[in-house]
Amino acid sequence: LVLQTYLSSKGYKYVTVFSSGRKAAFNLGNWDECHVIGSGKRHHSPLHRENDSVMIDECSSALLLYERGSLRMKRNMHALKCRGVPIFTYYTDADKMKIRRRRFYNE
Repeated sequence: LVLQTYLSSKGYKYVTVFSSGRKAAFNLGNWDECHVIGSGKRHHSPLHRENDSVMIDECSSALLLYERGSLRMKRNMHALKCRGVPIFTYYTDADKMKIRRRRFYNE
């Protein structure tokens, strides 16, 4: 939500919101949506893996909001780097919901 708020406030137009299900929980910029209807139950690992896999295959660049210790995010970053996808990573302070710093990979 923090990243979508930022992108919307800056007027980004070429964003796709991916969701594991029929409707994205949040789409603040009224951007295109891609709905991944998988075989897993909502909020369960198999469905997240299917959604993440589609996102990684479809993207030309990636903006990641990283919470420290997230194994899922580490896996996704590795897969994106292997594909040579430019990755912008924002590190968050979960308690304050603020972006702390940014890093760019695959320059």
